[in-house]
Amino acid sequence: MVMNPSKVAGHARFLLESFSDSEVDSIAQEICHLVDYGIETSIPVLKTCLDCFAALAKLKKNEIWKDQKSEANLVWNQSPPI
Repeated sequence: MVMNPSKVAGHARFLLESFSDSEVDSIAQEICHLVDYGIETSIPVLKTCLDCFAALAKLKKNEIWKDQKSEANLVWNQSPPI
């Protein structure tokens, strides 16, 4: 069965963006099934997974940076005791 790479990538993106912690095993299993169709689907699935993980890492990095910046501003703006 030949599958459209853009549809496979879209389905993998949907799975990765909409799962909850309780669905991790079933999502992993479904992504493995997509990869089993062959190289035509494996590459878009892998690329989509890497793109989603990179976007998530960037988001988390930005959140950490914002938190650290907020804490630094709080410390900086506090006046020393007299």
